Amino acid sequence: MATVLDRDTLRAIAEQALDEWDIPAVQLELISISENTVFRVDTDADETYVLRIHRPGYHNARGTELRAAVDSCVETGRHRCAVTPTYP
Repeated sequence: MATVLDRDTLRAIAEQALDEWDIPAVQLELISISENTVFRVDTDADETYVLRIHRPGYHNARGTELRAAVDSCVETGRHRCAVTPTYP
């Protein structure tokens, strides 16, 4: 069964991920909560990111495929992206 996290916990996870990537967010806006949680991130350098938090236990096989695809992007240097677990 998938773990359901409250909004405060999700925001804390998003803030931790931004800290780990050294992305200085001036605004963190919750866009949606469903299978995953999505935040819009605006920085003081006029950059905009989308931060997606995977819900633990939900479609694990698909998550593994996504992780492989994103890791491939990182290895080729095409995007600044990676899957980084921030909770057990």
